[in-house]
Amino acid sequence: MHCDIPCDILNAQRKTAGPCMEPRRRNAGPDGQEVFVMNIGDRIKKVREAEGKNQREFASSIKVGQSTLAMFENGQREPKSIHIEQICLKYDVSESWLRTGAPPMYREPEERLETYLGQISKGEDEFIRDLIEVYMELDQASKDALKEIARRMAEKQNSRGQ
Repeated sequence: MHCDIPCDILNAQRKTAGPCMEPRRRNAGPDGQEVFVMNIGDRIKKVREAEGKNQREFASSIKVGQSTLAMFENGQREPKSIHIEQICLKYDVSESWLRTGAPPMYREPEERLETYLGQISKGEDEFIRDLIEVYMELDQASKDALKEIARRMAEKQNSRGQ
């Protein structure tokens, strides 16, 4: 997988891939122009830019300093698993894409649900765990009644324009 950024542009932005990062590889793009294959630093930057955040804002959101984020992006430092997890969780990015570039960039709905369930089972929010446990122990008629209540509440809220 490669990006369509010409080498001279990337070279102007980044001096080196850094010793700990996968190297950028040169490939010929569809028009024959030389392009680089994105590494993890490039993909982190792509997420940040897609979210419309500057380095300071993005760094704060994943609990690292701005200079650390800059080192991730320019290949001078490799992000730890905790940083990758923070990015994926906060911005709904596929961990596989962030680590390897394998599409899709964003997580599929099933993958999000698995993540949420993992967080619930490991988390300290006993209310949510209890709520799910109680719901799953209800008979089908009770589950259907709850769904009907939720549907009517949503209709009521929508009719008020809320």
